[in-house]
Amino acid sequence: MRRFGLIVAVLTAATMAFTMTSSPAGAVPYGGSGIVVSDASPSAGGSVTVTGSGFAPNSDVDLFILSTPVLLGTFKADASGVVTAVVALPNGLTGDHTLRLVGVAPSQDALSLEKAIKIGPTGAGALPTTGSDTWGTARTALIVLITGGALGTLAMVRRRTSRARG
Repeated sequence: MRRFGLIVAVLTAATMAFTMTSSPAGAVPYGGSGIVVSDASPSAGGSVTVTGSGFAPNSDVDLFILSTPVLLGTFKADASGVVTAVVALPNGLTGDHTLRLVGVAPSQDALSLEKAIKIGPTGAGALPTTGSDTWGTARTALIVLITGGALGTLAMVRRRTSRARG
């Protein structure tokens, strides 16, 4: 029975390692549903409108672009806790990035909302991005393989234990 507990603990840790996202110290991830970006594939130097909900009414909310954090501005949430920001993206910044809104929830806990974007090159001659992001599929496949291997090992151990007893 101790082995079963160990296997469950290992599986839980592996699953958490693959599914966790980073947030500023003390911030509570709100999930992806509280933030909307007008264009998930803007051009470098272009502008986007970012709308986030769930903030304390009339509170200040910072908007960052990551991977290297760059503050794009500080905006004020309205009376219902919704913030809308129209920002210009830095020139020369291309590839996969994350927009992060950071403020406080009505409970006064830190609140962080994130949305992934893919910034394309500047100019009308830019080609559209095609294909798919395979990391999500690969991560799911790895979790399934780890879980299957652990369950197979558990079944084998239980069979050996029951044969030895009986």
